[in-house]
Amino acid sequence: MNIVININENNSVPLYVQLYEGIRKEISEGRIEANTKMPSIRQMAKNLNMSKTTIENTYHQLIVEGYIYSKEKKGYYVSEINHTWLHPSTDKIVSANTNTTEKKIKYNLTNTYIEDSIFNETLWKKTIDKVISEKSKELLTQNNPQGEMAIREEIVKYIYQARGVFANTDQVIIGAGVQPLLFLLSNILSKFSNTKIGFEDPGFNRAKDVFINSPLELIPIDIKKDGIDMDCLSLAKVHACYISPSHQFPTGTVMPINKRSELIHWAESENAYIIEDDYNSEIRYQGRPIPSLQGLNRGERVVYLGSFSTVFLPSIRISYMILPYSLLKEYNNIKGTYAQTASKLEQLAIANYMKEGHFEKHIRRLKVHYSKKNEQVKKLIQEIFKDQAIIKGGDSGFNLYIEIKTQKLEKQIKEECIDKGIILNVLSDYTLKKNISKHPVIILSYKGIILSDLKKALEEIDFICFEKN
Repeated sequence: MNIVININENNSVPLYVQLYEGIRKEISEGRIEANTKMPSIRQMAKNLNMSKTTIENTYHQLIVEGYIYSKEKKGYYVSEINHTWLHPSTDKIVSANTNTTEKKIKYNLTNTYIEDSIFNETLWKKTIDKVISEKSKELLTQNNPQGEMAIREEIVKYIYQARGVFANTDQVIIGAGVQPLLFLLSNILSKFSNTKIGFEDPGFNRAKDVFINSPLELIPIDIKKDGIDMDCLSLAKVHACYISPSHQFPTGTVMPINKRSELIHWAESENAYIIEDDYNSEIRYQGRPIPSLQGLNRGERVVYLGSFSTVFLPSIRISYMILPYSLLKEYNNIKGTYAQTASKLEQLAIANYMKEGHFEKHIRRLKVHYSKKNEQVKKLIQEIFKDQAIIKGGDSGFNLYIEIKTQKLEKQIKEECIDKGIILNVLSDYTLKKNISKHPVIILSYKGIILSDLKKALEEIDFICFEKN
């Protein structure tokens, strides 16, 4: 088959990204049917007049995200995809198979994209081109299953300087997002006799989904005003606990030092492990960034997680995990059975970006831009909702926890918002237990939406919550 994708060589977006997004869209919207055989890498390169490396990187990313799969000695095929679970397109598309029209998204209030103005596309394209030029032979070899040494070296330096994390390169494991790393970790932890894992509730839903579908037994642990409920944790008798102490998601709670010390003591006395997801910890608007939990005891009982997706580019699926040496031996026993899921090109590009100081400049630019925007958004919410909304968190990250004093249920608000073309998340999307909050809670991300559009979206949400019946 021939695939026609519009490619703009003058665009600052790398060619493989343009091609990946074009093919993904064709598959997502059902224009390329499941189990269709894709052109070979050689044929695709010839058809589009591109290098084989560009096509290889495109296919690799599509495989990682589940859009295509490979059959040994037979080629690449389109995966079976449940299109009803995909995000609606920004355009109205009539499906020939279902004869339905997808709803148009007017306002996206989720944490899935960033503002165009905040990312230096030209500099990133130059970095990609430089890596392709200087590392062309390296790009033709298989990925290191643990991650490329270049990016592991830069991560070790960065997390020590920015987060106070102690690590050596042999402790760093790279993955295409946090989920593959947590899947790997759950298999390591399942080797122990106690397979119970505590999970902060509410908590990051993608991490929750991994543990639910793992050999581990997931135990919800309540969140209090100062972080995880230690009494609840002690009673749970778990062997590990997943937390985000520096910026709890989605509540925005920050764990104080006395509770951090208490948590470390719990892990040491119970011979347990803390899984520290350091989500958006670099983006703090008031005071200095809070040092990592891992640094308090040099990581002996802490597994540390970080990601480039939330603070750099959402499409860059590169995350990292720092394993304590007590778990590293088990990892080394099984790592040969796991293929590296992160793009080698992107790993090497980020390593170069960090080495030349561009990443730190990017973080500083984010802080300045979003610190101002954070205040503007909170002011906007107060103007529109008056005293009918309670804002929690907001000192860091790109999300606000908004409790709305309405009689409507969260599910009803979310469904009516979708009907109006507003995509957002609510608290129940992240909870294991029910009725955690007295009133419905919206988890608002202002990361990618411009203020004028956000104002219109909030006005529509206000009408939905308080319209007269």
